[in-house]
Amino acid sequence: MRQNLNCKLTGTAAGCCAEASPAFAGLINVLTLGVKNDGSADISEIVNRETEKNALYFPAGIYKVAQPIFLQNPVYGAGYSRTSKVTGVHTWFISEIKNDDASVGILNITALSATAMNIENLNLQCSSKECAIRISPENSGPYTIIDKVGLFNVQSYGVFINGRGSRPFFLQNMTVWGAREWPMPGVGIHMEGGTCDNRFSNIEIMGCRISMELYRGYHYGNNLHLWTGNMCGKDNGTWWRGTRGIVLKGAFFNASEVYPDTSFYALEACDETASFHLHNIFYWEDNSVVGSPDYDGAFFHGKGFCNIDGGEIAVMEQGTVNGRMQQVRMAGQNVKNVIIRTKLPVSTENIDKLCAGDELPDYTLEYTQAGFCKAGDFVLASLSGCTESRLILDNGEVYQIRILRSEDGVMEQEIQPLNRLCRKGRVQFKETAHNVYSLFVHNEKEGTLRFRFQTSVMGERFRPLHLGLLRNTNNSERVKLVLPQL
Repeated sequence: MRQNLNCKLTGTAAGCCAEASPAFAGLINVLTLGVKNDGSADISEIVNRETEKNALYFPAGIYKVAQPIFLQNPVYGAGYSRTSKVTGVHTWFISEIKNDDASVGILNITALSATAMNIENLNLQCSSKECAIRISPENSGPYTIIDKVGLFNVQSYGVFINGRGSRPFFLQNMTVWGAREWPMPGVGIHMEGGTCDNRFSNIEIMGCRISMELYRGYHYGNNLHLWTGNMCGKDNGTWWRGTRGIVLKGAFFNASEVYPDTSFYALEACDETASFHLHNIFYWEDNSVVGSPDYDGAFFHGKGFCNIDGGEIAVMEQGTVNGRMQQVRMAGQNVKNVIIRTKLPVSTENIDKLCAGDELPDYTLEYTQAGFCKAGDFVLASLSGCTESRLILDNGEVYQIRILRSEDGVMEQEIQPLNRLCRKGRVQFKETAHNVYSLFVHNEKEGTLRFRFQTSVMGERFRPLHLGLLRNTNNSERVKLVLPQL
C-alpha cells in the first residue's frame, strides 16, 4: 500500500490540511505517484492506471490533462474557485483534449461502482467540445456526489449524466461558466435516463446557452442562480433564441430560491408530463444581450404545468433598450404571491394569472388627451364572481364600480355616482375582448385628467388591472388608450 498523505510530499499548506482531515483518510496523494502539479506533464496515463485501485487526492496546483480520465474511485482536490483565473492556490485540471463532440469528458464515470463516486474540491477547464464531467453508466451506483467543483469554458456540457435507477446524484456548491464566444450546445447541467431523487443545491451557472436540462425523473433543488447571457457581452439572434433557464422533459422539478436570470425562455416544459413546482422565484430580464432584435421570448413556455408560490418577476425598460422578455405568458398556470414589475405590455387574457396574491395596490393614472381614457380592464376568468372598485377623480368626483357574473352566466356592470359632482356619462364600460371589460373616463377637453383607482373587493381570478401597471408603475404611454367616442 502506498503511503498516504504527507506534508513533506505534498509540499503545500493545502496538502497538510488535507492530511489532518478525516475526510481524506486512506487517499493516495498523486504527487507520490509521479504526477506533476505545475502543468508541465500530462497526468492522464498515471491517473487512469491508479484510479482502478485507489481514491486519489490532488494537492493545490495545475494538472495538464491530454487524454480523458476514466474514474473508478473518488477524486478530491485542495480547493475550488468561483472565478476562471487559474492559479496554483486551488486544484486545476487544464484540458488539452481536442474533441469535436461531447462523447468524452475530462473526468468520466462509465462503469457501475460499488462505492460512492465523489468528485470534490477542484476545478476543470475545458478546451474544446469535451464535457467537463461525463457520467454515463448503464446503471447508477450507490450515489454520486459532485461538491465544491468549478467548471469553466464549457462549450458542450458542464455535467452530462445519463444514469438510471433510484440511486441519486448530488450536485452542490458548484460554479459553471460558459465559453467566451457563443457556446454550442452550451449546457450547464444535463441529466437524462430517468434517475430519481437527484439534488441540486447552491449552484451558479453563468453564460451557458441552457443552464439546466432535466429529462425524466424527480429532481429537487435550492439556491440556484442561472444566467444565460453571453460571457463576451455580445449576442447574435440565433444563439439568443436558444437560451433557456431550466428545461424539463418528462421530469418533475421541485425547487426553492430559484433565480433564472435573462433567458429567451426562463422555464420550458417540453411535454405535458413536465412539471415545475417553484417557491420564492426571482426573475430579472435585463438588457445585457442587446445585439439581438428578438423580443418575443417568454417567462414560461411549453405544454407542461408550472406552479409558482412567492417571489418577483421584473422586466427592465431603459430608453429604447428594453428587457428581452416583452411578455409574461402564464395562462393556465398556477401563480400566486409573485410581484410583477414591468412597464411593458402584457396580454390581457393572461392578466388574471399575473396578479400577485389576492390584493392589488391602488394606482393613479394621468391623461392629457381629450376623449374616453381607459382606467382599467376587468378580466373575468371565473364562471361567476364579483369585483368592486372605487374611482376617484382629482376634482372630487367619486364612483363605485361593480362588475359581476352570476352562476347562470348573466353579466352585470354598475357605475354608481357617490356625490353630486359626478356627471352622467363621465364613466362608461366597453367590452374590448372576450371576457375583458374596459372602464373609460371621459376627458372633455385637452388638459390634465388625473384619477385614482382603488380595489375594495376582488374575487379570485375575477379582477381589474391596468395594462401598464402590474404593481407600482404608471404613466406608460405604450399601453394607455384614448378613444374619441365609445
